[in-house]
Amino acid sequence: MLLEHTEDRAAPKIDTRCAIASAFPALAFACALVLGRQLDADGRFHDAWPTMFAVALVFVAAWLACYALFRSLASAPRLSHRIPRQIDADGREADENLKRCTRICLIALACSWILWFFLFAPGIYGYDAAIQYLEFTSEEFPVIDQWSIVYGWTYTHFVNLGSSLLGSKEAGFVIWITLQGAFVYYAGSKIILLLARRHRKQWPVIATTAFLSLTPPLPMIALSSTYDAFFMGCFGLIIVHFIEMTDSPRQYWSSIHRPIALSATMLLFLLMRSNGFYILLLTIPFCVLLPKGFQVKLLICMLVPLALFQVYRGPMLDELGIYKGVYLSEAIEQSGYQTRSETEDPTKPGFSEKKGSRSGMNLREMLSIPFQQLARVYVQDKNHLSSEELELFERYFPSKEANSPLDSYAHYPCISDSIKLAFNAEEFDKDPLEFAAFYLAVGAKSPKTYTEAALLANIGLWYPGKTYPDSRMYHPYIESETYPDVKQYNENYVEIGSFNLFPHANEALQYLYGSGQEHFAQTPILGLLSKSGGYFLLLLFVVFYQIYRRRWRSFLILAPLLLLELSVAAGPVTLCRYISAIIFTAPLLIATLKTKKPPTP
Repeated sequence: MLLEHTEDRAAPKIDTRCAIASAFPALAFACALVLGRQLDADGRFHDAWPTMFAVALVFVAAWLACYALFRSLASAPRLSHRIPRQIDADGREADENLKRCTRICLIALACSWILWFFLFAPGIYGYDAAIQYLEFTSEEFPVIDQWSIVYGWTYTHFVNLGSSLLGSKEAGFVIWITLQGAFVYYAGSKIILLLARRHRKQWPVIATTAFLSLTPPLPMIALSSTYDAFFMGCFGLIIVHFIEMTDSPRQYWSSIHRPIALSATMLLFLLMRSNGFYILLLTIPFCVLLPKGFQVKLLICMLVPLALFQVYRGPMLDELGIYKGVYLSEAIEQSGYQTRSETEDPTKPGFSEKKGSRSGMNLREMLSIPFQQLARVYVQDKNHLSSEELELFERYFPSKEANSPLDSYAHYPCISDSIKLAFNAEEFDKDPLEFAAFYLAVGAKSPKTYTEAALLANIGLWYPGKTYPDSRMYHPYIESETYPDVKQYNENYVEIGSFNLFPHANEALQYLYGSGQEHFAQTPILGLLSKSGGYFLLLLFVVFYQIYRRRWRSFLILAPLLLLELSVAAGPVTLCRYISAIIFTAPLLIATLKTKKPPTP
């Protein structure tokens, strides 16, 4: 009996629910590492049995680690609400130390970002800024909704303001980038202040400050001429609001200022990127996770900006004569204005002479993954296709000069731009069900090819060991320098020169992040901080931990993060600016692992 009692006490109890929940992020980790390495190196899966064996080995190790982490986190004490009358002298001193630490961290974050600004001065002039400037300065150049119209209009007027008042477009650009960076800093400071109030410890504040200060993609995006900076800042502020709301619903809704600020932030969020609309729309069902009495309030806060955005996107843009639902090349063709120089290569992704329907752009963006799957079958498994299927390929992706646009997949399997631009949206509109049947029939013949194509299209999103540079995606993962000579592409483009205040630091930065070099990918810490894969796996870990703990209310916070990841996964290519909001909110994601106890009277 003594032996049996000793054995019972020594034997650890296995938490079955924890074991099941922790198996899912472990399996995702194993598949990401093994399959990601194969696709990144060779563009295909290796033999089945060795692959399955490798996945199984990694899975077992990851499962044990995830199980241990789940159990450790579950045993940690929950956060408590601070009641002023219960604070003793030691508590008041700790609070004063925390306030002092928080102030120092906010100053340190500001100083670090000022240093980043001087390094990039006058800012990183890249992405589509040169084109957006022409949209609002040339009467012949069409204005399209492919990019944020609000951002393009405001940025252009600041550049012109600098030219008219100070005689320099660079001065106007400096003012605009400063305001843009200040907004992202404001969002970052809100994250730090939330963690200080919520955890009441110095180390989360210090760690978050270090992360926001020393993760290069964040200041790069914040100080670049791209609307993703505002999108990133707004996303961070929305997550801050949702955390405050789920922690203390009654306290959050006790002030009218918070809901108004949330709705205003959501409206700006919608005006920056089109996928913001779908993220907020699909987050609405998660309002039911709040206590009764607060669900309708949040619903109203979300419906108001969504309704205003629909008015803006619909009748307002129509009244302004904006080209809606078309790519730049199509709008140029419709308007008759030509911008392509003779030196540009029309076969590269991003250029198309095909005129599409006004609803074609959104359709093509949503079908990026199916396009890549069909193209891979056409290039690699063409002998499996029937004559009828080949005819349908020709109808949906018409050849030009005896060359199929699908052939470009052999060179660019990680970006769908050239294929989506060649897609005949008018043929799709005639009978969408016929296209769906065609897509499914081709996939039934080549399921492995379909799987490889889908995972290759967004490998940068989920594989933490992704190597860069990668010519298969055509674009650099992140832009870290101003365009050297934009007039070689179009003589009407405005030039913004780089001040290059710290040439040696710039050389080091370009060695790490410059297009064609990108040595950050092989640098352990920088690679982990800069690439998307680690954040993707972290999100899955948190999701399944919350399922294990049955913290359903936390999914109001996790839903926008999951939907943003999903929208990028379904898109044409994975670039840093598309997932910068995920990187920016990583400290908040980690913070959700601990919840607050209900307040005591």
